[in-house]
Order: sequence, then C-alpha cells, then structure tokens
Amino acid sequence: MWRASFEWGVGVTDPYPVQEQSAYLLGHVVPSHRVVVAHDDSGIVGFLAFTDDSVGQLYVRVDRIGRGIGSRLLQLAKQQSSGHLWLYTFARNHRALAFYTRHGFAEVARGVEPTWQLEDVRMEWTRPGAPAGPAPPSRLRPTSSPAADAVAPEVESPASTPSPTSVATSSNGP
Repeated sequence: MWRASFEWGVGVTDPYPVQEQSAYLLGHVVPSHRVVVAHDDSGIVGFLAFTDDSVGQLYVRVDRIGRGIGSRLLQLAKQQSSGHLWLYTFARNHRALAFYTRHGFAEVARGVEPTWQLEDVRMEWTRPGAPAGPAPPSRLRPTSSPAADAVAPEVESPASTPSPTSVATSSNGP
C-alpha cells in the first residue's frame, strides 16, 4: 500500500526492494513515530506516522484516495500535536500539495531531497492561537510565498465516506 501510493503520487517507479522498505519502516519509522493504521473490511486503507511536531508519513491506498481517510488521519495528528506540525512532500505531487494546503499547511521552503534527487517542499501548520513551533531540520531554502498554482482535486463529502472500521496505533514514538 505504502509503495503503490508513493509511486502513484510522485509518478516514479520505486527501485528499492520491498525488504529494504520494510526494514526502514520497522527500524526507523515505527521506533520514532506514533503510527496509526486505518483499515476497513477490504484491509489496510491508510497509515500515518507522526510526532508531536511532524508528519513523517501519510499514505492512503490508491483506490481509497479522495474518500476522506487522509483527512481523518491528518486531523488526528493535528489533535495530538503540540499545536505546530511540519512535513515534507515532493513538489511534483500536486495532489499532496493541494491536500495539505486545504488542511491549513503553508509552504515555507523548497530544496532537493537527497535520496530521490527530486524537488522537495517543507510545509508547516500552526493551530490558531498556538505559539510558533520549533524549527524543523532544514536542507531547504525559504519560499517567498506558498504555491498558488496547485489545483485541489474533487473530494467526496466525509459524510458519504465510510469510516475505517478500526485503527491500530503504536506508541513507540516520542
């Protein structure tokens, strides 16, 4: 699910073996993040890895994109955050940029992600009334203004979207 969603959103074929990705997920993501897995009667439909200050991973199964699952997962991260979240997404993933913008994130920096050598965007969200959060680690240059050319895709009303039947969480993270 993770790999297919990544490839679909970024428009690349992932050359890394699934075993390496599984090892990365279990060895790096799970120990340092709270992990939430959403599933319905068809299986896993999305997952979120986050800390008090960042969204490290947010993926939705391709055939479930646009049904509110990502929105519900991101809302959970916001509710459990310190009041400020930062994340990175690829500039070529226009759906992700539009999604995060709709959810109150603003583009603050651009650069190149070292593994994929693709343009990367850092986005930040602050809960209204919350003090500014800590600065994330940065390898990016500041952006003068948020991208204004992202077009929001059609999204079904959350009321017409079935909720995941269960969510599993990991409390291994900070």
